[in-house]
Amino acid sequence: SDWSDPVQFTVEKDEGIFFEDFNGDLSKWNIIKEAYHTAEIRSDDGNPAPYIFLDDKLNYGILAISKRTFSFGAQEIEFSADMKQGDAAAGNQRSAHFKVCKSPTDKNAVIMLVVNGSTHSVTPNKVRGYVKVEDGSSEKWEEGPYVDLNPGDGWHHGKFRIKTDRRVEFYIDGKYLYTSTGTLPLAYSGKISVAVGDRKSFYDNIYVGPIT
Repeated sequence: SDWSDPVQFTVEKDEGIFFEDFNGDLSKWNIIKEAYHTAEIRSDDGNPAPYIFLDDKLNYGILAISKRTFSFGAQEIEFSADMKQGDAAAGNQRSAHFKVCKSPTDKNAVIMLVVNGSTHSVTPNKVRGYVKVEDGSSEKWEEGPYVDLNPGDGWHHGKFRIKTDRRVEFYIDGKYLYTSTGTLPLAYSGKISVAVGDRKSFYDNIYVGPIT
């Protein structure tokens, strides 16, 4: 699609710990959005308040992608966030997405953890992980199983870990979900960024670093 509200992208490379609780501004983030999309820090909710609210108004998706990049493979690295789905007008978009993207300026994901609320019109009260894995000389999406999440509504703590063998473990609210059988391409190490958003949703307490 035509991203009609360009921003000036700057990239900070840092292999250390990253944390964001939105008690400030959005200077750590590249916001990829259309002009009519909403990306703002709000204080009416959160885990605790404030939090980031993202809404693509049912079109094209909106992402907040960290300017900071991260490496993997040499040691395990963990990504976590508090996430909550919104009440999008389209029932199949009532979900929250926690991601790793290919770079700070590329909205294409290589890891996703998706939480669906109770009013999701296709797969309500479910959580699922996805990994872009090596497939010979190319790549493919490996889709984890749908796991029951009752209720899917409200705040959830999502987490995934890239292991030293480049397989990815997924967790929700402290519960283990699954580990990918395929491996994340090493070519993305040093380039990937943490990201949140896509549809109408809420996020807080985003962490990247050593396993906690």
